[in-house]
Amino acid sequence: MSRHTPTKWIIDPNADNEVRSENDYPVACFNMKYDATRAIECVNAMEGIEDPQKFRDTWEAIKHLELDAYHKLQEEYQTLLKRYDRLREQYTALLNTKNNA
Repeated sequence: MSRHTPTKWIIDPNADNEVRSENDYPVACFNMKYDATRAIECVNAMEGIEDPQKFRDTWEAIKHLELDAYHKLQEEYQTLLKRYDRLREQYTALLNTKNNA
């Protein structure tokens, strides 16, 4: 696991676009305060997670499982929809046959 500067990250009080660790160690410099704030929020959100890379890898795997389940449900829905259409056509044909008799 690669190490990063420990949380908590903060905006440098003297420069809106610079990020420092809570112990005043310089961490990064961004072009815009918005980007610095986003980086801080992402890093600080991982605080307390022992292995952030493993956490991210696990999340990616979960997303793929959820996506696979969604695609399977879509396939089942399309199959059921086709069955419904066939039954509706057969029912309509049966009604037409009774009406013409």
